[in-house]
Amino acid sequence: MNAIHFSRFGRAIVAAAVAALLSGQLLAADVTALRCEGIAGNSGEQGATLVKFGPNANREGTIGSGVVKDRFGTLWSRAGTGVLNRYTLDGRQIESFKIPVGNKGNARESIALAGDLLVMNLRDDVYTLNINATPDQSPKKLDGVKADEISFSSADGWVAGVRDTDVFVFNPATGESKNVVKIDPPTREVELLPDGRVAAIANQRLHIYRIADGTDVTPDGKGMAVPGDRIQFLGGYWYGGAWHGTLRRFNAAGDADPGVVLGGGSGSFIGHLESNVEVNVPRGLAALRDGLVAISGAGGVVQFAAWEPAQTRFELVRRIGSVPQANGIGLGRDGTIWWLGGSWRWDDRCDQPLRATVESDANGGAGPVAMLDEQIMAAPMVRQNKPAIAHGSVNGEVDMDAIDAAANQWPKKIAGFAVSKTKKGIVGLVIDDHGTGCALRLGRDGQPGGGLGPIALKAASPIGTLTSLASSGSHLWASIDGAVVDFAPNGDGWEEKTRWSNWGSGEAEHFGNSITLAGDGDRLWVSDSARQRVLLFNSGGDKPALVASFGEADHAGDDLAHLSNPTTIAAAGERCVVFDSANQRLVKLSLAPSAVAAGSPGRP
Repeated sequence: MNAIHFSRFGRAIVAAAVAALLSGQLLAADVTALRCEGIAGNSGEQGATLVKFGPNANREGTIGSGVVKDRFGTLWSRAGTGVLNRYTLDGRQIESFKIPVGNKGNARESIALAGDLLVMNLRDDVYTLNINATPDQSPKKLDGVKADEISFSSADGWVAGVRDTDVFVFNPATGESKNVVKIDPPTREVELLPDGRVAAIANQRLHIYRIADGTDVTPDGKGMAVPGDRIQFLGGYWYGGAWHGTLRRFNAAGDADPGVVLGGGSGSFIGHLESNVEVNVPRGLAALRDGLVAISGAGGVVQFAAWEPAQTRFELVRRIGSVPQANGIGLGRDGTIWWLGGSWRWDDRCDQPLRATVESDANGGAGPVAMLDEQIMAAPMVRQNKPAIAHGSVNGEVDMDAIDAAANQWPKKIAGFAVSKTKKGIVGLVIDDHGTGCALRLGRDGQPGGGLGPIALKAASPIGTLTSLASSGSHLWASIDGAVVDFAPNGDGWEEKTRWSNWGSGEAEHFGNSITLAGDGDRLWVSDSARQRVLLFNSGGDKPALVASFGEADHAGDDLAHLSNPTTIAAAGERCVVFDSANQRLVKLSLAPSAVAAGSPGRP
């Protein structure tokens, strides 16, 4: 971390300590302060530059619109429903604009740049926004122009569009439009070449048309092969996306050159390339410099991809975005963090792309994560509308297996998942927010076996809201209505043994109304959402003893000393990772000496 960030961090620590002292909220003197060791998943890291996405980011109902680079060298890309973000090239958010809510489902929304005008099609309307606008200004609707999709590129101030069977060009500065050609059946793919010709897909072939008279000037007259979805012409090559984070490159004549250049999909390429769930499906590219492009994925996260000539493929080198949701986090003993379907290493920068990812149909990725041993994880999820378990090492691509036996008992909304080692082997418990669900067998690698039938946690009083499960040794902890409830085995089920929501009489020694748990050995980690902190307890004695804490009770913040509505948490040894939900980031905490003070990776 550079000197500026360390200075801010130091001031924040002092300010937090003074504020806590003045408010009488410091805990016992022998309680250790957990140390922040950096941020994962938010390229803005902290403060005013944090990246914030709008609602429904990374969800099935919102599709990314592409990315453009303006003459100031800043990037623009949609970030969730009704939000357009502007970024510096090192990943900091500098502005955010409210835009009209676009389509849902399989949206075909695009963004282009014509001079200093950003051009966006949202639903079937076209809007413009000057790159010099301030966040209090709204995009202007372009009257008289309707488009199902617009081109990524512009030429001499003109942009191409398609509406049903009509391919046309329009000038966003004046509103003037010209019809080019009518295509039957309708097409939703259009691009504008640098020389002003228009490309569109007709009968599953790529054709090029002259604007003046609509003449098809494709070299062989039969059309060229289509590289994939969302065709784009950039730097003399055709690009198209596909599932599994796949990007294909064809030359100007429509021949694979070499074919797949990113991701795992085949086609002209036979084999396997590592894919990235956040690039799935690529929604548009922007040239940054020779050999470096920005790619917008379906959820709006922007990735930088560097061309590797020796391998004739792209490699992801920077991630610009946030962590808008975290239903589950896994943490290996070596510090590997698993989220969404991929992983980060403990010492990764805040703008590191996810590694070794897999796809999930579930909103926000897989559900709660449970660790089976030092590196093996398992997480319930949904794949192709069926219950499934993602499982394997957090250090590599995990496997996904559907579960048929437990489908009829699978919770509609999974609130907790934990594993228990019993005489029947390893058992996974999948629980909803009322404490009911199902049990299933798991192998040593987390692979699901047969279902063991329905299960219900037997609490001493009715369960209002269960927010998480955590297991360690003989413990099965549940966070219920702001309390930690310890369940013990009782026959084929689990019965409440103890319950506590405070560990002393002081005002600061009580949980808020919603907590989330993670267990490791005799240590119980608690994310205290309403009170803006993380607490570490030793549960080995007759009553829990507070060991360490992070954050200032009842004071939210966005620097490296504070949290804002922390929720999901994972722990291993002396480390934990917590989802700082209102700041849309993962915060790395440790009992070990802080890497921040030693200059840990933050922003390069």
